[in-house]
Amino acid sequence: MEIFVCVYLVKNCYRITVAAEEPFICSLLAGGRTDDQKGGIMNVSEIHSFTVPQRRLDAAGAYTVVFRKFIRKQAYDTLFGDEESKRFVLRAAEKPANICYIADIHGDFSQAASIVKEVERTAGISALAFGGDMGEIENKGDALAFCRFISEITKGEIPVIFCRGNHDTRGGYAQEFMRYVGADGDKGYFVFSYRGLEGLVLDCGEDKIDDFYIYGGGNVFHKYRLKETGFIRKVGRSGKKFDIAFCHISFMLSRSMHDIFDIEADLYDVWARELNIINPRLMVCGHIHYTAFDPPSDRDLRKHNYPVLSGAGVAADGGLTCSLISFSADGAITIRSADKDGVKREAINV
Repeated sequence: MEIFVCVYLVKNCYRITVAAEEPFICSLLAGGRTDDQKGGIMNVSEIHSFTVPQRRLDAAGAYTVVFRKFIRKQAYDTLFGDEESKRFVLRAAEKPANICYIADIHGDFSQAASIVKEVERTAGISALAFGGDMGEIENKGDALAFCRFISEITKGEIPVIFCRGNHDTRGGYAQEFMRYVGADGDKGYFVFSYRGLEGLVLDCGEDKIDDFYIYGGGNVFHKYRLKETGFIRKVGRSGKKFDIAFCHISFMLSRSMHDIFDIEADLYDVWARELNIINPRLMVCGHIHYTAFDPPSDRDLRKHNYPVLSGAGVAADGGLTCSLISFSADGAITIRSADKDGVKREAINV
């Protein structure tokens, strides 16, 4: 039985997801055994998730997924397949030196995987950041396709930062997608820490107003963003210093917010002010389908004290572009773009 294993960074924990194309029961061995169960009954599902404190898993250095295929379950006749297990060794790193950022792949998993694998081969990857817009999630198969994609790249060993995009909120199964990825429950916004790196993930939700006709009245992102505003304020008043932040939509830039996409002006004004208090060393966004670098500015749509990297592109011929964000030992940040031909020599120093 083939399983797809991904390790996400959320808060100071690893969120490990285990998925397959057929239902199964699952346990995790990581400094102890954790069963995915409800009230003493093993959960039968195509997706399982486990939250493990980073300190515990880092000390163990590896974890094992134990699973059994589901065959049938009745009151007096339950049957599972033989127990199988697979061991994973977590990628060792004192600090994530190289973060590969990719976004806006819109279902082109094959090309995206090839590009990231080439970056891994030529430069090495300490962590993968997916910046949103895998494509619409119409059914369970779409969610599993994303799990397969991330698992193929990271092999359950390289940690992943997930940032939801607007297209990831669309489709008949989109409301379930958070169960398959790295999120804080049903919230796509959270802080994370990883071996010396401090990060922030924000989630704008959709890029048009809730009552836009294509949504049929099924979206309530205004309320979602209001709750997120409280979270952002709390982060800003924590005094914590952040190395990097991710948000799919660059709401502070005019290149993202125009025409029908220029929504929630009052609310995003608050976000922009609070984010200037947080002042991450680098903000990384996607959404616009081309790469760009905007230095700190008070002349854009909204003032930003921090540089903004639009880190993923889609060329006219459909070719994808990603970014390699490198943190040096002395704290400097270097950004290089990459495509199917590998990492480019030209660099931006932050």
